[in-house]
Amino acid sequence: MFRRRLLSLLIAAALLVCFQPAYAFAPTWAELMTAGRHAHVTGNFDAAKEYLKAALKQAQSENNDAMQAQSYLWLGRVYESTNQWDFAEQMLSRGNAIGIKAKALDPEILIALRHELENALHKQGKEDAIHTLRRSQGNLENQYHRSIKPSLLVRGREFFADKNFKKAEPTLRKALESYRETNDTEIPQTMMCIDMLYQIYRDQKEWVKAEQVIDQGLADLKRRRAIGSEYSLKAANLRFYKSAILDMQGRSKDAGLEADRGFAIYKNLKKEPHAIQLLFAKWDMTGKVKESARLREHYAKIAAGLPKEQKSGWIEYPEEELKK
Repeated sequence: MFRRRLLSLLIAAALLVCFQPAYAFAPTWAELMTAGRHAHVTGNFDAAKEYLKAALKQAQSENNDAMQAQSYLWLGRVYESTNQWDFAEQMLSRGNAIGIKAKALDPEILIALRHELENALHKQGKEDAIHTLRRSQGNLENQYHRSIKPSLLVRGREFFADKNFKKAEPTLRKALESYRETNDTEIPQTMMCIDMLYQIYRDQKEWVKAEQVIDQGLADLKRRRAIGSEYSLKAANLRFYKSAILDMQGRSKDAGLEADRGFAIYKNLKKEPHAIQLLFAKWDMTGKVKESARLREHYAKIAAGLPKEQKSGWIEYPEEELKK
């Protein structure tokens, strides 16, 4: 882990050096943003800040409002991930102000900036500032302006971000059903629907509904692919969700079996153990801290079972050694 962090910081430093005008090959804004987002997902927050600050400078030099708004949005997210809510508020406020004045800016960026700015204010107990933000003329005129009607997923995601679960749950259900009807059960949007529904049912302890939506997703994958459907990364994540739901009900044995199935999918796909660590980091940043901690502990027991490694980098399971 330390080596990866050090490598990311060295790469960030190298990119920043290359960014100077004296060099012919400077990284583009898109390249810096991609590197910053990747560093954020992997938990290398120091490197993420350096990439995104460089991206912001590039956007400012080009006087591009859309690029500046996105740069501020992701900088705000990095500060949120490190619980630096005052800095997150500053970045998101600047991005929101630019977004309101900008023309032809993607409305989804505006919505994300507003939602996350409210979250940063809420974390600091600044409820009056939230009400002022909502009543501000700029937000009223620009925040939810769209040239087309938003999709069910987009609307459901907005309700979810506002913690309006009574409206979010049926809207996301309809979105998921529409994807199923058009046989689009393997696109990323279906996992986004399931993820938000999972969190709603988890927080409200509606275990039966949570298991149903997960089982439905697994069945859809199996039907779409017929053979090998259980060996998709989406299926692995659904197994982990189900494992967490079972564990919260005290069904530790069943939870362990589901987790094993999820880890086996990664193994059969020849994914390196590093991919699991990325998943854990992502879960930590999206509020699934307890689930991540339990999976880490479970995976550590699997990894400790046998020190022998496969070519894929995975550690052999003890039961496979017994078969031999």
